[in-house]
Amino acid sequence: MLYFGQRKIHKQGGSYMVSLPMPWIQTMGVNIKNVSIEMDNENTLRIVAGDLRQDNPGYNMHSQPTKKKVMSNDTYE
Repeated sequence: MLYFGQRKIHKQGGSYMVSLPMPWIQTMGVNIKNVSIEMDNENTLRIVAGDLRQDNPGYNMHSQPTKKKVMSNDTYE
């Protein structure tokens, strides 16, 4: 796991924004246009590059996704 440090939360209009670490973006591919954001039962946010979501028919929570994911504590696997 890599640690990217803490991120500041910025308020803009009616939204809050957190920047994604450049090394993660470069690893995932600079052309990322979308991310999926999910919250689990422990209120941990999961950010996934692309369309890998739990309600996606191809999603299997027990399989290892081919896409890397950013975890809420600023790490990724």
